[in-house]
Amino acid sequence: MTRTFLSRLLPSGKRGYITHLSSTIHTLAMPEYSGYAISKLAITKLGEHVAAEYPNVISTVLHPGMVSTDMTVPKFVYFSQDTRK
Repeated sequence: MTRTFLSRLLPSGKRGYITHLSSTIHTLAMPEYSGYAISKLAITKLGEHVAAEYPNVISTVLHPGMVSTDMTVPKFVYFSQDTRK
């Protein structure tokens, strides 16, 4: 998707914005999460490289915070719940 976006934007010389969604799990070393963590690190680095290589593109990487899913480690469930009540 990023490649398609850039290939259409660059010939026109226009400015553009691209946002990647990632996670901060790549900052942790946890058993059985290496593949997922590395994929999130790759997204983060992709966003950084796009920003460095394409000056007409504003590239951001969002880490939306923890969301409770089937993958959530039990000790982190508390942090993934909405505590606004």
